[in-house]
Amino acid sequence: MTREIFFSSPLLNTFIFHVSPLFALLWMSKKVVESIEIPALGHDYGKLIKGSAANCAKSGTADHYECSVCGKLFDKEKKEIETLEIPQKDHTFKHVDEVASTCAKAGTAEHYECTQCFKYFNLEKEEVTKASLSLPLAEHQYGEIDENDYFRYAICTVCGKGVRKEAVTSVEDELRCEFDQEGYDQLITNADLVIAALKDETAVLEDCVDLLDEFNEFYENLLDSYYYAHYRYTRYNTAETIDEYEEIESINNEFYDKYQKFLAAAYDSTLKDTFLCLEYFSQEELDEIEEDIEILRNEQLKELNDQIDEIQVYLNNTTTFDNEYYHKYYEQVQLRNQLAQIYGYDNYYDYGLESYGRVYSAEDVTIMRDYYNEYLAEVLSEKAEEYTTFIQSYTPSGGEKVIYDALFNGLFTDVKAMNIIADFFSLIEDEEYGVSFFDTINEAFKNGSISIGSSYEGAFCQHGAKVAYMYFQNKVGYGDSFTFVHESGHYNFSCEPALDDFDLYETHSQGNEQLFARYILNLCKQQGYTKLIKFIQLKMISDWNWTLSINTIADEFEQAMYENYYTGEKFEDGIAENEMKDLWNAVCAKYGFAYAGYFPTIISYYYSGNSVYELAYVMSLIPSIGIFAMSDEVGLEETISHYVKLYTYALDENFTAEETYVNILEYAGLYSPFNEDTYIAIKECIEKRIETVAEVDEEIYKRRGKYYFTR
Repeated sequence: MTREIFFSSPLLNTFIFHVSPLFALLWMSKKVVESIEIPALGHDYGKLIKGSAANCAKSGTADHYECSVCGKLFDKEKKEIETLEIPQKDHTFKHVDEVASTCAKAGTAEHYECTQCFKYFNLEKEEVTKASLSLPLAEHQYGEIDENDYFRYAICTVCGKGVRKEAVTSVEDELRCEFDQEGYDQLITNADLVIAALKDETAVLEDCVDLLDEFNEFYENLLDSYYYAHYRYTRYNTAETIDEYEEIESINNEFYDKYQKFLAAAYDSTLKDTFLCLEYFSQEELDEIEEDIEILRNEQLKELNDQIDEIQVYLNNTTTFDNEYYHKYYEQVQLRNQLAQIYGYDNYYDYGLESYGRVYSAEDVTIMRDYYNEYLAEVLSEKAEEYTTFIQSYTPSGGEKVIYDALFNGLFTDVKAMNIIADFFSLIEDEEYGVSFFDTINEAFKNGSISIGSSYEGAFCQHGAKVAYMYFQNKVGYGDSFTFVHESGHYNFSCEPALDDFDLYETHSQGNEQLFARYILNLCKQQGYTKLIKFIQLKMISDWNWTLSINTIADEFEQAMYENYYTGEKFEDGIAENEMKDLWNAVCAKYGFAYAGYFPTIISYYYSGNSVYELAYVMSLIPSIGIFAMSDEVGLEETISHYVKLYTYALDENFTAEETYVNILEYAGLYSPFNEDTYIAIKECIEKRIETVAEVDEEIYKRRGKYYFTR
């Protein structure tokens, strides 16, 4: 840069400007200006500015300086540059091999990935999405599937999922029936005409025979409609299906009432001997007709039955356990005793025993209860308390948890559970008489005779007119392995010839459970699942304790009520209405239990219905526990050979005794509820805490079993 001066002496210049500015201006206009050069200052680079690297997705910028004075750009060596841009690069491809799919996880196709932008490219190096490289899931590795096996699941060796063959038919289709309302209306009209004609003695034999045929033929449609409605009611449990079921029940009652009136009119007519005879009825039917007509004729019987039915409806439906509730039950006891005495029984308890076809007496039942109290009540209670303590700290894990869940949590969602049951059922067979539990239940699955629901609470086996079927609510308590095994015992009962006896019926199911428990304990022993073994053992004993105690007490209380007598000074002169709770507590105390709170529900659950109902659970469970004890003594295979005879006795020509429950047990070589040795054997089994699991018969599992816990 340049600067103008007037004189070479700076002092002189200053003097002139200060002393005489005007002079200075005049002087400047005449004086030649002298110029001199001043050097420029350096660039202010500041700190190095980091750039950004270029890649295949975008260009980059170079590291550089920028002068804060003039704004010019400089590289790292501080050489001036025109641009900072680094050109965009090409993709850097990395080859990726194909990852094969499994049945559990989709694989990935062979492709390229750019190591810079991480985008995906096909083998032609065209950009694609990651989703487009996904390969379809592979097929499950089920192995060979038996085309005739509808019971077991084929389990994938890769992911553990299972598949089972679907049913060929549906039980709903098998039961499907449309009620013939028009035919029913015509039947009722014809019945009214014939009844009127019988009363005025204008009917002829042909009229009665034709009407009887109409009743018999229509009964099939009515029965089929009833079971179809029952199936839909339990399977779906909607307002519509409930209404359908209640309507068909009402029609069924009307049908039976009209049929009885027809027979009664014929009984009173001149056609009695020609129509009500062995040509048209069996002797058993004729005996029933005589009994039914006696009820119709006996106004006292009719009135008693109506009163009892009215009270039963009240007890079944009330939820208020007040004084009126207990009064109604007390009144029912008195009415039922009157009814029994008309039929020639001392009391309704004796009548109830015979109504179930039982050939043992109240004295026999007392003997059984005394054995239970002497040998089992205390030891069962002690072990049940041990179970309560044990489960507070027991949490299954690892392999034990897998089996625990399979047995107790979600039978129809755990493929292992059904396979375990299938292998167990394959052991229960008798080739000589064609009995095979596996084949029977396999056929049930094939025919769709096993239904699973969510709304209707319970599990049951129904013996329909066309087909037997089972129902299970798919929740804990009704959809577990032991419940399935229990109901399968009932189902096999319906498919094999057997005595229609409730005690035997329940022994089939409860005995089946005890054998299954032994089978499971043996398999747990193979795997060394000691805690699970203890849990199952204690749970079994706890279940035995509850079932035997509550039902024994309920039965003994009911007997005392009907006999109007119980030991002890307070009840020897009879049982007053206000003493019923005291009686219940006295019976509980006899067996060492405090079940006072259960009394109201016991009335509703047991006593409002058929008498001596609860006795069957005790009568059947004692021999069933005996089955478990026997398996402890002689092994599973031999015990099964005894149990199967409960199904085959009717086919064996060597069985010549009277067909009674006790005789059948004796024939099968099983423990009787009236034999003291039974209770001694059971007690010994319990006192060992049944820790010594019967030795596993390896040949059984090699020969018949297909499924193991380790698979």
